[in-house]
Amino acid sequence: MTEVLYKWLLPKRTTAVQRKKWPVRKGQWTAIEKPVLCKSGWHGVELGQLMDHIPPSVGAELWEVEIRGDILRDEDKFAAPQMRLVRMVGKTDAKMLRLLACDIAKSVLSIFEEKYPNDKRPREAIRVARLYAKGEATLDELHKARDAADAAHTAAYAASASAAASAAASAAASAYSDAASAAHTA
Repeated sequence: MTEVLYKWLLPKRTTAVQRKKWPVRKGQWTAIEKPVLCKSGWHGVELGQLMDHIPPSVGAELWEVEIRGDILRDEDKFAAPQMRLVRMVGKTDAKMLRLLACDIAKSVLSIFEEKYPNDKRPREAIRVARLYAKGEATLDELHKARDAADAAHTAAYAASASAAASAAASAAASAYSDAASAAHTA
């Protein structure tokens, strides 16, 4: 069975890291480049690495790709001498990016709540940001939840909280920022 590999491209088919225009049409092979991780060659990811590299921009394309030649692998990506786009899997949209930001913020929320178990402001900001992404909360409600999460972040920082607890509250506020910026670009 052939391994399925993927490539994220930004809008206008620009590569995410090197910021170069994808040089060929779907189905055509790229020119051969010596693969050096993070420097040259054609980079992509395996299924389990997709979320590590999702571009935070509306309209980014996820492609299934084929590669030729020996590939170099890292824990979160690979580089190959040649690649071709086989099939577009989908594009990012504002709602998906907002929900992803909420998932990421929630994944570190326990760090903050362990240090501040009675402070529910970051959790509430994540909840409201998720509702906003689904069209079930207003922008004003989102702003109020963001302000509360920012206040929690400030309080945690002022109380000399651990960097991780402060980061968790900041992540909740970022869920708002990501949702709001996606709302303005949608």
